Amino acid sequence: MSDVEGAFTRLVDYLREIGSRVPDYLRPPASERDVARAGEDVGLVFPADVVTLYRLADGIDRDRWYASRPPGELRMRPVLLPSMEFPALARAVEATWELRSAAEEYEEPTNPLWRPAWFPVLQMHPDENVVIDCSSDQEGEMWVVRWEATEIRPSAPNMETFFDRAVNLMREVSIGVSEQGYHLVRPPAAKGIPFY
Repeated sequence: MSDVEGAFTRLVDYLREIGSRVPDYLRPPASERDVARAGEDVGLVFPADVVTLYRLADGIDRDRWYASRPPGELRMRPVLLPSMEFPALARAVEATWELRSAAEEYEEPTNPLWRPAWFPVLQMHPDENVVIDCSSDQEGEMWVVRWEATEIRPSAPNMETFFDRAVNLMREVSIGVSEQGYHLVRPPAAKGIPFY
């Protein structure tokens, strides 16, 4: 079984270590009932990794983040990993429906674009997500889905591996944070390195 709690804790600990303020803006955990209801809303049975993740934190509180940024600070997104936001469960449900709808509008077969069993847990942009496969045969596999870049590929066998690999790489290239702690800084050593 995947140790999502341990991997997520290592990530949050690293963010605190480098002075990121993001951990202070994690929303309180979602209830088991809320997670189950979200799965019903999108017609999915969530793998244990999804349940564990949202029982640790229900995403990042974007409203509070933007309201508390210092005067003059650029509107930096609250990223959990380089370029990656962690949306609240309700927002991830909305994104699921939006992505399914968008995939249906394409003339070509939609399967390569969006699989009904995918659930977005991290977001770069509306059309660029890290998703978890909730199907019974691929349960828990993580995928990178970037429609604009026409990049759709498996990323990790489970969420623990995904988070651990990203944190290890952040340490290896010394990802830092701005003086105010409001955005992650990629040093020259990280240029061109894919984190996902």
